[in-house]
Amino acid sequence: MKFSRHGLEDLNGLTTLAKSTYASGEIISEDYLDWEYKLNPSGKAMVFVVESESQLVSQYVVLPKKLVLENKIISGTLSLNTITHPGYRGRGYFTQLAEMTYSECETNGVDFTIGFPNANSVNGFLSKLKFVEIGRLPLLIKLINPLNSVVSFISKGSSRYGKEIELIPVSENKGVSKFDLVSDAGKYNAFWDKFKERHPIVSDRSTEFLKWRYIDIPLRKYQLFKFEVGGEIVGIAILRLKEIMGMRCGVLVDFLVLDTAIDVNFFFSELKKSKLDLFIATVPVATMEFEVLQKAGFFKVPEFLMLKKLHVIIRKHNKNISDSICDFKKWFITFGDYDIF
Repeated sequence: MKFSRHGLEDLNGLTTLAKSTYASGEIISEDYLDWEYKLNPSGKAMVFVVESESQLVSQYVVLPKKLVLENKIISGTLSLNTITHPGYRGRGYFTQLAEMTYSECETNGVDFTIGFPNANSVNGFLSKLKFVEIGRLPLLIKLINPLNSVVSFISKGSSRYGKEIELIPVSENKGVSKFDLVSDAGKYNAFWDKFKERHPIVSDRSTEFLKWRYIDIPLRKYQLFKFEVGGEIVGIAILRLKEIMGMRCGVLVDFLVLDTAIDVNFFFSELKKSKLDLFIATVPVATMEFEVLQKAGFFKVPEFLMLKKLHVIIRKHNKNISDSICDFKKWFITFGDYDIF
C-alpha cells in the first residue's frame, strides 16, 4: 500500500474511486472536482490517498476555507468527500490519512478544520480524529404544498436527490431584484463589511468567493437575489431549486440580512410560481435572519423529527487560536458553508 498526497493533475483516479461508493452525483464528475479541488480562491484542495496496485482505494480531503474570526481573517479547511473503496474498509485508512492531512495542515499554518459529518461518520471524527462537536444546525421549513410534499415523499422518498428545477422568473418589485456580482460589487462590498462586523465568526463571503461558489460551479444552478432599501443592499438570498426525496424544494442556501424589517413575503410568494412544495434553510437561531424567516412562515423542525441531524464539528490545529472558535453561539452558518447544497 502506498500513502501519498495526490497532485491533482489527473482526477480520473479520484472519480473512479468515488464510483465505487456513489452511482451518481457531482463527486463522480471530473469537471466538478476540477472546480472544487483546483479553482477555489482560498487554495487547492489537500487530498491524501492510499494506492493499491495502481488503483486508488481510499481518500481524505480538506478544502481551504477563509474565516473571519473577530474581524481577523484566519486560515481553515473544510473536511469533505471522505471515501474508502468497499473492498478496503476496516483497515484504518480513514484515521491514517486524516492524521497525515492534519499534520500537513499544522505545517502549513492552517488554524482549524470544520466538518459537517453524517450520522455514519460523526463518531469516527469525534473518537479517532480529535474533533469536538460544537453544535447542531437547525432545519427550517416553509410548507407551500403540504399534501403534495407528503405524497411525493412517500412515493419517491427513496430517491434522495433528483433533478434541478427551472425557476419561473421572479417579478422585481418591492425592493427585491436579481443580484449581479459585477454591477452590484460596490454595494455588496459595503453590505459585507457591515455584515461581518455583526457576527464574531463567519466564513468568507467576498465577491470572489461567491463567484466561485455560486456562479462558476458546474452541474448546479443558483439564483442570486438582493433586497435594497434606499439604494443600499440590506439583504442577500441565494436559492437552489431541486428535487429532494421526491419533493420540489427551494433550498435557501445563503440568507444574510442587516435589518429585521425586510419584507420577504413578496419574494417567497413569487417563488411559488415555480410550483414548489416547500422551502428549507438553516440559519442560527439567535439572528436577524432567523427572525425574518419566522415572520415569513418558516418553522424550526424539532430535532427528533429530522431525518438527518446537522452536526458541526471542529478540530483546532493552532493552539494559539482563540477558544471562541468552539463557541457555537458566535458562528453564523448556512447551507452555503458546506458542499451538500
